[in-house]
Amino acid sequence: MSPPESATRIARCATDLPFKHFTDCMHAERRLPVFAVNVADIGRPKAMPAWPGWALDQRIAEDEQPDGSIFSNDLHRGHMAACEYIYWGKTEAERKRADTHSFILTNACPQLSSFNSAGGEWWAVERAIMKALKGLHSRCNVFMGPAFRTRDLRFDALRSERSTATRGTGIRIPTRFWKVVVWVEDGELYYRAFFLDQADELREAGDLEFDFETHDGVTETTLWAIAKATGLRFGF
Repeated sequence: MSPPESATRIARCATDLPFKHFTDCMHAERRLPVFAVNVADIGRPKAMPAWPGWALDQRIAEDEQPDGSIFSNDLHRGHMAACEYIYWGKTEAERKRADTHSFILTNACPQLSSFNSAGGEWWAVERAIMKALKGLHSRCNVFMGPAFRTRDLRFDALRSERSTATRGTGIRIPTRFWKVVVWVEDGELYYRAFFLDQADELREAGDLEFDFETHDGVTETTLWAIAKATGLRFGF
């Protein structure tokens, strides 16, 4: 296993970015969060988040945060501070503000679909925490982030040759993540800590982004050529 990045070096590159109910700490060179910490309140009944679109963080340079072009159906924008954890507050406006903040790109790390989606390790731990704390009727703190390694693979080394994502972003894909949950129960402080690894998912995924091989006799073409041949209009 490759060694972790120097804590001193990470600290030199780090910028704290406070949001509603959570804070991210960004690594300018890696263009990803070093960690996030949020106050989770998941014991109260509430409506589901509105799932707004992702947006850049206007407080730091664009080249110090994730490049949106690298993400796809294969490679997700994996929430660090989960939107379900922070969707709380006394008013709907407060809840919506937190929800919108959770979809800022400085709160995202590249995670394989099979790691981040339903059934994956990251998804499963998030849901387990929500289920365990639902009956406490109290808040908890959740700390999480990538465990940066010096040999984390660059996105360019993993991308499909047919990918339209930008080359040379410098972004490397973390293979290991961590999560710590801290809560109070009957006046006592408790915690649980986890490592989550997506190395197997990266190996199984192969080239990132949609790609497939065609049989002999199949000719790849353009929408324009098909439209010309058929008279159909595709609308883009």
